[in-house]
Amino acid sequence: MSKTKKVFLLLLSVCFAVSLIFGVSIVGITEGETSVSITKVTTTESPFANNGFTMRVDLTTSAVNLGSGTENLDYVSGTQSKITYTRGSAFSVVGAIHGGGTNVILYFKNPSGITFENGVSEKGDVLTVGSGFSFKNKDGEGYIVKDSISFEFDGSSWQEKDITEPPVQNTQISWPDIITFSDWNSDTEVRIPSNLENNNQAQLTYSSDMLSLVKITRGDQVFACTHIYEWGGKITFYFNNSGYAGKTAPQDGDVLSVGAGLSVTNKNGMEYVNNEAVSWIYNSAASRWSKEGVEEQSVEIELTDILVKSDWQNNTEIRIPSNLQSNNQGPLEYDENMVDLIKIARGETEYACSHIYEWNGELSLYFNDSGYTGLDSQKGDTLTIGAGLLVSNKNNIDYTVSEEIVYTFDGVRWVKGNIAVTEIIWPSLLAAGDWNSETEVRIPSNLEKNNQAQLTYSSDMLSLVKIMRGDQVFACTHIYEWGGKITFYFNNSGYAGKTAPQSGDILTVNAGLAVTNKNGITYVTSESVSWVCDGVGWVQPREIPDRDYENLNTITIDSVTTVDTVGNKNDSIIYINTTSSNKKDFGDDNYDDIYLMLPYISFVYPNGNIGDVWCVRVNGGVARLFIHEPGSQTNINVNTLPEGGVLTIRAGFGILETEALKENVSFVYNGESFVKLVAPKSSDDYSIATPDKTVIKVGEDLKIEINDDDKITAYYRYSVDDASIATISSLGVLRGVSEGTVTVSVWYGDLGVKTITVVVEALSQDDIEKFEIVTGIDIFKIPAAPSDWTGNNYFWEIVVAQGGYVLNGQYTLTNGTVINVEITEEELGKVDFAVAGNYALQITDELSGLIAEIEIVVYNYTDVGTYSSLGVSGYDVSDSRNQSGTWNGHMMVGMNQYSTNKRNMTGSGNFELNALKNIAKYIVYERADGTVYQNTDDDSPISVWQVTTNLLVMIRPEGFTGTKGYGVVSETGEKIPIYQKGDKITFKAGMPIYLFVGNSTATEGYYVMEGVRSSDVTYYCYEENGESSLWQLYVEYTDFTVNENIEIEVNSAVPVGASRVPADATTGEFSFKSSDTSIVTINSTGTMVGLKTGTATITITLTGGKDVNGNALEPITKTVRVTVVRGIENISGSIEVTQGSALDLSQFSITVTYTDGTTEKIPLNDRRIVLQNIDTETLGDTTYNVLFTDGSMEGRGILTVTVIAKGNGCGSAIDVVSFGIGAALLLSAGAVLIVCRKKRQ
Repeated sequence: MSKTKKVFLLLLSVCFAVSLIFGVSIVGITEGETSVSITKVTTTESPFANNGFTMRVDLTTSAVNLGSGTENLDYVSGTQSKITYTRGSAFSVVGAIHGGGTNVILYFKNPSGITFENGVSEKGDVLTVGSGFSFKNKDGEGYIVKDSISFEFDGSSWQEKDITEPPVQNTQISWPDIITFSDWNSDTEVRIPSNLENNNQAQLTYSSDMLSLVKITRGDQVFACTHIYEWGGKITFYFNNSGYAGKTAPQDGDVLSVGAGLSVTNKNGMEYVNNEAVSWIYNSAASRWSKEGVEEQSVEIELTDILVKSDWQNNTEIRIPSNLQSNNQGPLEYDENMVDLIKIARGETEYACSHIYEWNGELSLYFNDSGYTGLDSQKGDTLTIGAGLLVSNKNNIDYTVSEEIVYTFDGVRWVKGNIAVTEIIWPSLLAAGDWNSETEVRIPSNLEKNNQAQLTYSSDMLSLVKIMRGDQVFACTHIYEWGGKITFYFNNSGYAGKTAPQSGDILTVNAGLAVTNKNGITYVTSESVSWVCDGVGWVQPREIPDRDYENLNTITIDSVTTVDTVGNKNDSIIYINTTSSNKKDFGDDNYDDIYLMLPYISFVYPNGNIGDVWCVRVNGGVARLFIHEPGSQTNINVNTLPEGGVLTIRAGFGILETEALKENVSFVYNGESFVKLVAPKSSDDYSIATPDKTVIKVGEDLKIEINDDDKITAYYRYSVDDASIATISSLGVLRGVSEGTVTVSVWYGDLGVKTITVVVEALSQDDIEKFEIVTGIDIFKIPAAPSDWTGNNYFWEIVVAQGGYVLNGQYTLTNGTVINVEITEEELGKVDFAVAGNYALQITDELSGLIAEIEIVVYNYTDVGTYSSLGVSGYDVSDSRNQSGTWNGHMMVGMNQYSTNKRNMTGSGNFELNALKNIAKYIVYERADGTVYQNTDDDSPISVWQVTTNLLVMIRPEGFTGTKGYGVVSETGEKIPIYQKGDKITFKAGMPIYLFVGNSTATEGYYVMEGVRSSDVTYYCYEENGESSLWQLYVEYTDFTVNENIEIEVNSAVPVGASRVPADATTGEFSFKSSDTSIVTINSTGTMVGLKTGTATITITLTGGKDVNGNALEPITKTVRVTVVRGIENISGSIEVTQGSALDLSQFSITVTYTDGTTEKIPLNDRRIVLQNIDTETLGDTTYNVLFTDGSMEGRGILTVTVIAKGNGCGSAIDVVSFGIGAALLLSAGAVLIVCRKKRQ
């Protein structure tokens, strides 16, 4: 050994000697070990959080080549025990250490009572690396932490902190309330769940006297503990050779006890102690040990109401959704007789339960070897779970059944007790927008809104849902729930429901459909339901009743007209005039509710689309119809009644039950009136009159003419083989689109098809003589362009691209032919669209170079503020009080100070639909109970219409399939749960309003945004009495004001004067409290009453407000110092003087009585008294007004002066007569003095 090494060893020996003598901890550096420094600490997300290591801390050190980051660091066992992570009073010893480059990577588990968020340290956290921690790098070089070092997290980074060597820490052992049968690993070994570090260490370190602290007693008999181990983090006691049989033969009343003072240490140096004695008593009835002093509680088992076939995992295992803790435990703990409480019965045959498990939180029952086949259950089978069932899970949670539960199989599902399944409520029509894709339709329904995706159902349910087109069937593949809508998928079926449905397609859901959601609610349909595609949307067909009409009185249809020539009604445009003997006017009610008529009436567009005849009203022999446009709830009107549309009335139609139409009859609208339909009988009855190979120009229209008998009134069907060359309308007008040849086909019904070809030629500049704009709009209006708009032409963007308006030009050719052409964006000129004003916009025709102009107005958005009115119009349509002329109990918002719109926007067309959705998304309706209705991507409980200058808000409450108005649900007699007192509606900043810019009849034009809200505004229902719902502006308070000091008089009532800020705030409730109610009281309205002189504090609290996020505001409290002073209650006095004597006022006085009950005599010559001149000449009694002022107090009273004759009386007597201040004030007002005289008797 070298001399240097000898010196080193000598010094090291001296150091250890010093440490032993003086108790100083000195860490020696082993030969070859280098003292390591820590230069940086970083918290990083742990990749092993799922394994319990939820906190990772990286130490950047002076060491090198420590590994790849995923390898265990080679450290000296035991030296890591002083690496701790502390939060508050809880700490965790490092559980794993990796090395990566120069980093030592530490992993910690959650300490007792604390849950780390992965990768997140909190301010105040402390990391300590104790002295002596040593490790090696990949090259075998050793490193050691010489001195303990601590770092504290300051909220953003770790900073080194000064430390003193921490005292030795120990951990209190946490004991369970219950020790179960399964905790006994053998008759002499019990493993008790605890908070010990999980090392599977086997024997722990402890002094031999510790064993005497652990024992089992049975009366006077003691079973001694022989060893203390740790297995799987459980503290484990052994009672070897004690004679105890804990697993197989424990007895009632056996006591397992652990005395105070127990101390054990694990291999990592962690000491665990028991500071208070603890014991458990064995209960044979429950087959477990219960901690003394802990009251046992059990959880009632909650089971789903409906079980479906898929709950059977196989023929002998059913898993019942329940409230059991999800442990995937397998067998639960229970007494062997518990299985006797569970059985399945079929008539007299019973099938016994064999096991009770828990899987995924579901109560799992097994009927092994019972002979029962759950996948083939029979109607009437019952599953019974008897009262008294008791099972426990591995976490010692008891679950019980206190009342018998019985499920009965109804042939489809198992239903608990008398629980009824929920019938699906289907809508009467489906909109085109209900198709979310070509193969997915989301049908509004009453399903619970969970956004669950796939529902639970048996595979045979899919066959009950289908789409049919003639004989072709499109099969359903999945049934989901999205946003409370029952959703059907037709994947890979070939159906295209979003873009290419065909008129006459039928979607059917057959009776027997049953689906269950994740909450166990089963929804069924007991009757089949169908919808027929009208070419755009889908409507439920009306089934023609089985009516024996042949024996009824015959009626005929005289005519169908567009005006009422009999009763002068003007609410419809289609009137069926019959020979019915009815004389009664049934008003505006839907007569179909009285006697079925609608199933006998249909309306078909010339292109095959179907109009929904949804309402009929009857007056005498006239039936007036209301027909929805395809895919819409907008009625056909005089402007949209299609030429070529056919109205058919079928045999069986009648107004009275005693009469009927005996044969079908159809009428066709020829553009002016309805005429009886006369159709060709064969293809020989018609031909195409337009010559074959007729030539037209691009953009030119050609009417395809038909040769047929003059008596034929039918309209033919038309198509082209290439719409890129020419298009054709439902009335047979062909329009050239591009150069080429196109084949035109003409047919009627199922009769033969006739064809011709038409040649389309290009149009040249020389063909055009004149160019002009064709529009019914006099002045185009658009909002000013935003400063950041970067598009090509702003007018085109607003009017055409967004507004959907087709701007048409018109050529007049040299041969006199007129051709309509669409204007393109490139042909539009430009003006300064960012500046409001009037402009002439030039349009230059690209082909001819000719120029035309239109007039435009550029305007700035109107800033929408508070509304002119807001209220509920009428009652819900189902409420018996509802009358015509109302808006069915919906909310009408008046905007006439902001809007100049003159057309109703109700959703007829994509722009209207999108615009209304855009308005509705800014509306939030909050019920008084906290329920919030607000539109999302998945659900739209709020709908709106813009009705000229008003906004109509319609709400679909939870549990309803359609919007409801104010009033009463006719089926239940209950209030519809909206528009009630305390409800609020908010219109949020950014909400637009729209303007229709069009011709004089509003049949041609486009919509633009006219105004926008710049801030939120809220209204609330302040009164609702069943008859009306009244609303006013809702303004949240921010503060309140009140005088800090107030002076009032005794017996006076004065308001405290608290006022909300801002002054128009309408929210919040004041409460008041007096510190001394013997001095001043204050009532709930803020009126103070002074009771006696003194000073008291009035505390005022304002509560009930909410911040912008809807969170409750902190109460605002202020105090008022109230001083109660005495006031003057009355002033009175009486004197007697001798006639003609000189009056010395100093010799007389009046009495002042104060509100506190005290009195004071005041000489009449006191400067505080103002008194009328006294007449001493007139005999008798005279009253005089007296004014007394004392500081801020002022009072009036009466002095009675009695003048007596000389020689009578003493001349100086004073008789006091009391008069109240109120009476005095009645007798005296200002300077008006009333003198009363009374003659002396």
